[in-house]
Amino acid sequence: MSNDLIDKEILIDFHEESYALFEELETVLEEVEGDPKTNFSRLETFGQIIDRMMGTAKSIGLDEIGKFCELGKIIGYKAGQVKDPAFTNIVVAILFDAVEILKKLTGNLIADGADDGGINSFQQISTKSFISRLVWLSDKLKNIDRASCSDGSTTSGDTSKNLDQNNIDELLKLFN
Repeated sequence: MSNDLIDKEILIDFHEESYALFEELETVLEEVEGDPKTNFSRLETFGQIIDRMMGTAKSIGLDEIGKFCELGKIIGYKAGQVKDPAFTNIVVAILFDAVEILKKLTGNLIADGADDGGINSFQQISTKSFISRLVWLSDKLKNIDRASCSDGSTTSGDTSKNLDQNNIDELLKLFN
């Protein structure tokens, strides 16, 4: 959806709320980075925080940002179950990069002359190497099932729409 179809005040509010969430996300990542052996499960908290941003983005029509956040949510939830400190350090580095990309994307939303909050925003930011790391990470996480990695459309007790590897691959295609 084009930014000119979204009220400027809503975009400003989204931008401000996002930056508050970015601080929370970075705090969680710093905690995990400081002690990946015992704090790896805090990556699930990362997933919960970015899920809030995802919901807001999708509800106001910033679907591509919402889908990018959805990838972060899935990575956070799934990686939060892996007890390998070396792997956790790699995940943390990728998620720090994801937060930086999200900062640029949300900054583009209200920048003078920005006319979209969609996929063209991703094209303005060099994400090719980042996407290749996401693909690699997605492959490493493909065998981890996590019930709360749903697409948001499930009903209570219905896990048939939980995001599986095919859904993750479809999300990744959006950013290539």
